[in-house]
Amino acid sequence: MSHFTHLTKSNAVDTAVLSDRVQPLGDEIRRLLRRLDGDDQSTILLFRRPPGVHYLDLIWGTETAAFLQSGGARARLSIDIRFVDDEGRARQYLLGHRGGRYRGEPDTDLSFFGGNGGTSVYAHEVFEAEEAAVVYSHYIATGWIPDGFLLREVRWPRVEGAPEVVESHTIRPDPQRQFELARGREPEASTTSHWVQTNAEAEEPIDGPGLAPEDKIGFGLEKLDGGWRWGFRLRRNEPEQPLRPIDPDFHGPRYLAALGTANALALYARLVDADGATHLVAIGRTDPQFFGDYFEGAPPLSLALSGGPGWIEVFPGELFTSAEAFEIFRYYTQTDRLPDGFHLRRLPTGD
Repeated sequence: MSHFTHLTKSNAVDTAVLSDRVQPLGDEIRRLLRRLDGDDQSTILLFRRPPGVHYLDLIWGTETAAFLQSGGARARLSIDIRFVDDEGRARQYLLGHRGGRYRGEPDTDLSFFGGNGGTSVYAHEVFEAEEAAVVYSHYIATGWIPDGFLLREVRWPRVEGAPEVVESHTIRPDPQRQFELARGREPEASTTSHWVQTNAEAEEPIDGPGLAPEDKIGFGLEKLDGGWRWGFRLRRNEPEQPLRPIDPDFHGPRYLAALGTANALALYARLVDADGATHLVAIGRTDPQFFGDYFEGAPPLSLALSGGPGWIEVFPGELFTSAEAFEIFRYYTQTDRLPDGFHLRRLPTGD
């Protein structure tokens, strides 16, 4: 399924789609806010999927420049919002209740990650999960926060003097400017041919310390369990380009990805055409026993994952073992192309 409109990022690393498969989005974001404990679950960030970008491209750690986020525990948390202004600058504000005063330095501490992190805010900038859920639900529906809150601008480096404070109703960002992709954790400059990545963790050079390149691929695929390890990606070492919809004439993939468990993996590739445009495809077999499935409606199988997309829908011919996937990944590292003999199903973005 590709109609997901929003994604979340927990603890700044675990990116997942916000799904209404079990309950409405408002109830799901309330559940995520309620589980914040200031320890193992300390932060949550919500952002919208940009038009024309598939959600499977975003589960590897990229978010948009505009988002809503909270940190702390369910009974004591902060809310801040980042948006892109009319001049293209990213602006970030902390939400506060009306009637609060901004005197002196922030005097209320919020603890993250069991005391290993945290921030200081003013007392009226502290929220409970239930109240925060109302703000998040409004953001999901409108792209902005409800009226009736104060916004204190947060700047880095810190600016001396009285903080700039405005009321939430005075800001109305241009919706079309809010979809720029933020620059994620850029890997260090390297001469490596490819980067490997598990879940949304930082990418590592395939020829870096540790296992040999082929062993890194084999290990990454064999250890996928749909739980703690739900995804593995192999990306060509080239500058990340803006993601955009594409022409159907393909050549070398920008990356290969595997999602699922070692015994049932779905494989995806982001392909690049001769004009540099890209598109996401699911890889499938051309064996006659599977091929007819591709023309019979929606994918009939669903793989449940504890992270990333939450679940994915596939055709029977799009499931591979880790050993089968390894051969495809190995061929890609040697040629920067996909081997012949596979069916490629284009994935719509859901716009």
